[in-house]
Amino acid sequence: MYPSLCELGHVLSVDGPVIVDSMVSLCRELCPMSSLAAERLSPPLSSVSEQVSIPRAAVRSALMERAAEDISKALEEVKLSVVSYLTNSIVDQILQELYTTHKTL
Repeated sequence: MYPSLCELGHVLSVDGPVIVDSMVSLCRELCPMSSLAAERLSPPLSSVSEQVSIPRAAVRSALMERAAEDISKALEEVKLSVVSYLTNSIVDQILQELYTTHKTL
């Protein structure tokens, strides 16, 4: 269902610089004056893109958090269906007992 940490790490290591470079080029297209000012004030963006990395712990915690949310939602759905089933069966029993009591009267 979800990619493994190894797959995610591989994709990020391969596509990470590409994503940063595409973000930089988009910024240069949309805001040329701002990007020129930013390049003059800070180190070149290419050196920043080389230093970008996502720690494995952050990737793992993000995946675990997402999995925990999905599991929690699934459990809530199961609880709701169990409560609904129990409620329906109790109401059916009550109606059956009322029906039999009414017939005997």
